[in-house]
Amino acid sequence: MIYKFSCITIGNEILSGFRVDTDFYHLVKELGKIGYSCVLHLTVPDLKEMIEKALDICLRETDVVFTIGGLGPTSDDLTRESISEFLGTELEFKKDIFEELKKKEPMLSEEKHKKYGLFPKGAKIYKNEVGLAHAFMVLKENKRIFSLPGPKNEFEHTLNKIINELEKFENYSVFYFDLPFKREIEIEERLKKKIKIENLFFLPYTGGVILGLKGKKSEVEEFKDLILREFGEEISSEGPEPIEKVIGDLMRNKKMTLSTAESCTGGLLSSRITDIPGSSDYFIGGVVAYSNEIKKKILGVKEEDLKNFGAVSEPVVKRMAEGIRELFKTDFGIGISGIAGPTGGTQQKPVGTVYLSLSFKEKTQIYREFFTGSRKDIKFKSSHFILNELRKMLLKL
Repeated sequence: MIYKFSCITIGNEILSGFRVDTDFYHLVKELGKIGYSCVLHLTVPDLKEMIEKALDICLRETDVVFTIGGLGPTSDDLTRESISEFLGTELEFKKDIFEELKKKEPMLSEEKHKKYGLFPKGAKIYKNEVGLAHAFMVLKENKRIFSLPGPKNEFEHTLNKIINELEKFENYSVFYFDLPFKREIEIEERLKKKIKIENLFFLPYTGGVILGLKGKKSEVEEFKDLILREFGEEISSEGPEPIEKVIGDLMRNKKMTLSTAESCTGGLLSSRITDIPGSSDYFIGGVVAYSNEIKKKILGVKEEDLKNFGAVSEPVVKRMAEGIRELFKTDFGIGISGIAGPTGGTQQKPVGTVYLSLSFKEKTQIYREFFTGSRKDIKFKSSHFILNELRKMLLKL
């Protein structure tokens, strides 16, 4: 069984493009794990009439509605009032809850921050230990409205409490695969005669596609095996875990170390590697060799190679990887140099041209790639590509 729910994201900052709605993505992913499927998602501004219209639409379609945002203390935080008016009930001030919040944040004044203690009459409250706005649930006949705060850490914290109470649909399962540098259409073509399309969903991102499986547990288990056979080492992770985590686990298990020499990525690769807790076990350090002088003085890139081939070239990136590996005495060395744009390209080396290298022992592998997109996209794809090549090399050792 799949239990259907709907969601209302509230906030002018979402509709104006100033903030990306990552809370909704987290909501559907986490609820999907226990058998809940979102069939309707509305985003509305901080206006009572729009919030109430959205509630009416959602409650006609589903028995469970989640609202995200609008629980702060300012005049444009109107979720409490909107839900209360929609239900035809009053708001109650919970003095005891407000006093608890004051212990956490002594500067709170009842005059300015009273909203933190206001809840629709009869609401069940889910305390927010990491912030100030508590989540709550109210009933309309046999239907439930869950209201959660918008800030990421507070949203995730209170959502976990709600999930722990929700009915779990044990026969339903969701599973994810990360397929770097694959396209939705390519994946679908390879699978459409083998797996029912309704069991698949696709989450494209800058570096590839997250392929999702959903359905009965027995179906998902069967299709998981089929996908593993079809794509093999093209799958960077299951679950999916970030590729940085997969590499970290492999490096740690094999007791190997890594260092990086970056030019066009400007430290992004090192940043991604060190996003993983415990990365100091295997990541020794890196150099952002943006200028040619740094490439020469620190990494040992030859002047004649820079003159004859340019900074974005095979001999330069080869030496960058070897130089950093020798300098930091690591098992692996990575070198990256490219043209991220939007300017700097030539006919021979257009914007998006990137040379990457992976040095291990006496062998250095060189890659010449062409990545499309914005400057930010090219930097991410460059770091993603070499991480994936490192993953594949580690699997063979």
